[in-house]
Amino acid sequence: MEITKELIEQKKSENPGCAIALVKMKDKEGKTVALETLIKSPSRHVISEADKWESTNPGKAKEIYVRNCVLTDVEQVMADDNLFYQAYFAVIDLLPFQKPDVQTL
Repeated sequence: MEITKELIEQKKSENPGCAIALVKMKDKEGKTVALETLIKSPSRHVISEADKWESTNPGKAKEIYVRNCVLTDVEQVMADDNLFYQAYFAVIDLLPFQKPDVQTL
C-alpha cells in the first residue's frame, strides 16, 4: 500500500492519542527496503492483552502487538518472519512509557 500524506492524516484521526510512525522494513539481507508501513503506539488495552501472554506464550504476545499496531499491510507483515519481527521491534520502540524520577528516602 502506498503511504500518502492523506493516509497518514487519516490514521492519525482514527487513532487519537497514539504516536504514528512510518517504518521502512528491510529485506532479509538488510540492504533494501522491502516494505513501508504505518505503525501506531500500543494502547493500554493492547499492552494489557499482550502482558497476559508474555510469560506463558511470548509469541502470542508479540502477535497481539503486531496485529493491533500495524496499520497497513498487516497480512503481509504477519506472513513473513523478517517483517513480523521488524514490526514488533518498531512497536516496542513506540511503547508510551516514561520513566519517572524516583528518590529513595
